[in-house]
Amino acid sequence: MKLDKKFLFIKYYCGGISVTVNAMAADGITLSRSQATRYMKSPYVIDAIKDKTELTVEQSAGIATKARRQIFWTDVMLNEKVKMNERLKASELLGRCQMDFTERVKVEGGDAPVKHSVSSLEVADRINQLKDDHGKK
Repeated sequence: MKLDKKFLFIKYYCGGISVTVNAMAADGITLSRSQATRYMKSPYVIDAIKDKTELTVEQSAGIATKARRQIFWTDVMLNEKVKMNERLKASELLGRCQMDFTERVKVEGGDAPVKHSVSSLEVADRINQLKDDHGKK
């Protein structure tokens, strides 16, 4: 049975049109950006995504917000009684959360310019992977 692309769009929805279209493409499902934009205007799709992503009060009560995590990591990082490796990890997590280690790359193409954030570590990992793949041939 062929699934409706609207249903698949809802299933794959990752917080943004570009990210969702890319996630679908990675699994071999083609969907144009303009088609995805039309889906995001559909009340059915909007309600389904809201239902999928909305947490109940009970579920969200125990979840730390971004601000709470940042305060916690800052407290750990500044606490001299905590082991240095734990302080460094807190510093790293805080930096990642604030995108200190991210390079912005602007890619032109399609209907409109797309901005995609790529960390230096992701770039290095991908380069090493390509070198490894090339070496195996």
